[in-house]
Amino acid sequence: MLHKQQSQKSQTHKQLDQRLDLLRLAMMLLGLLLLDLLLLDLDRLWLHLDLELLLLKPLLRYMGLDLVLDHKHNNLHTYH
Repeated sequence: MLHKQQSQKSQTHKQLDQRLDLLRLAMMLLGLLLLDLLLLDLDRLWLHLDLELLLLKPLLRYMGLDLVLDHKHNNLHTYH
């Protein structure tokens, strides 16, 4: 019984660590976006958005969100 509880706690800690890693990655990528916005480098901003959305999609889907870039109209669409 004790071994099973310890195993469940260990699994929970691993899941929390994975979520924290994703959150750290998201914060780092959002920092790059903010820098691009401050520099008003819109071409680079859209390039970073493309790359960052690829990396962030698993986290966003976990949160129940989906983001789609529309380059033709320079829009970012959010679906829930």
